[in-house]
Amino acid sequence: SLLNRFDTTTSSWKGFNYLAFMAIALKKFYKPQKFR
Repeated sequence: SLLNRFDTTTSSWKGFNYLAFMAIALKKFYKPQKFR
């Protein structure tokens, strides 16, 4: 059904946004200068 497919896309989109947010947060938390 269209509604079910939309719900699946929304949940996967939320998961992707969460992972992207965590990646950005980790980049800000662990500053690149520390690895040099």
